[in-house]
Amino acid sequence: MSIPTVTRLTLYPIKSCGGVSLERAHIGPRGLEAGPIGDRRWMLSDAEGQMITQRQTEHLARVRIDLLGGALRVSGDGLEPVVVDPADIGDARASVRLFGRAVPGHRSPKAVDDWFSRFLGYPAHLLYQTEEDHRLCDPDFALAPGQDKVGFADAFPYLISTEATLARLNGLLAEPVPMNRFRPNIVVGGTGPDAEYDWKRVAIGDAELSIVKPCTRCVMTTIDQERGVKTGKEPLAALGRAYFLSTSVGQSAIKGVIFGENAIATRPGALALGDAVRVLEEKPRHAFRTEEASVSVTG
Repeated sequence: MSIPTVTRLTLYPIKSCGGVSLERAHIGPRGLEAGPIGDRRWMLSDAEGQMITQRQTEHLARVRIDLLGGALRVSGDGLEPVVVDPADIGDARASVRLFGRAVPGHRSPKAVDDWFSRFLGYPAHLLYQTEEDHRLCDPDFALAPGQDKVGFADAFPYLISTEATLARLNGLLAEPVPMNRFRPNIVVGGTGPDAEYDWKRVAIGDAELSIVKPCTRCVMTTIDQERGVKTGKEPLAALGRAYFLSTSVGQSAIKGVIFGENAIATRPGALALGDAVRVLEEKPRHAFRTEEASVSVTG
């Protein structure tokens, strides 16, 4: 039997923008890290402080990001690239409403806001989450409620998926989709289909992670991440046929189509492509049932 190994590591510095493929990274408390650059530590808001993601503006997928040491080089749609540097963040604070809740951050320089405003075609601000900007994971699923932190990711610091589960899903589709439709941080090869849904705790490299919640999916999975355009109702409809979950967890509930598992780091550390994924503890597999999925815009 094959040994499960890491086949892809992807950092998403700016929420809903392009990802950066890495050969090695660090598991930090708020998400994947490449030196001083953390996963989804930046995100966009409009002039009223409402979130801007691919759910509202799918062509954000065309924003390309390259790492420049401790900064980002941001480009897209033929605009002159702009450098986004955490060192340029000042004291000006602001908040963005992320799924109805105000999340704190710090304002980027005007030149950065101007670049994104030109790209989007309307006024926008890029916020950065510093160490003093705290956002907590959902206490219904956190390992340490009131302590586990997350950046501007939807809910949790990590998303893990397997190549075999994608292959099974693609077997249900007329046109296969790539893994980037689901924007995981850690992709694992060498498993059977749905293996990630058995995992409760894993060790990778020097780090350990606990699986805390299956990831419900939304309209973003229908967006071509290279072209920044919607392609129809797939793969959501196929996920509804094979991976629909409706269950209670304590006082909370999970209901929707699933792809991948959210995780929280229990031990920070380095990891790299090719590292073995050691399953330290398993859990009962989710009781998926069939239900045709409707395309959700809130996800």
